[in-house]
Amino acid sequence: MLTKNNQLAHLLTGAARNCWLALTEDETRIVGKGDTLEKAVQEAQKNGVEDPVVIWSPKEWYYGVYC
Repeated sequence: MLTKNNQLAHLLTGAARNCWLALTEDETRIVGKGDTLEKAVQEAQKNGVEDPVVIWSPKEWYYGVYC
């Protein structure tokens, strides 16, 4: 069984890069993307998610432990 962190990592593995990503509130689906934060939020709202979680998707993901 995947933990929430593993589910998010799996979701982001195939996601678009070098753009903003809008996720559902429970972070289980990508519902928008854009080269600006505003465009990602607008796309999410068009897809029925009024208050998305928005993150930057870098060109390359680096894995690490943060304290």
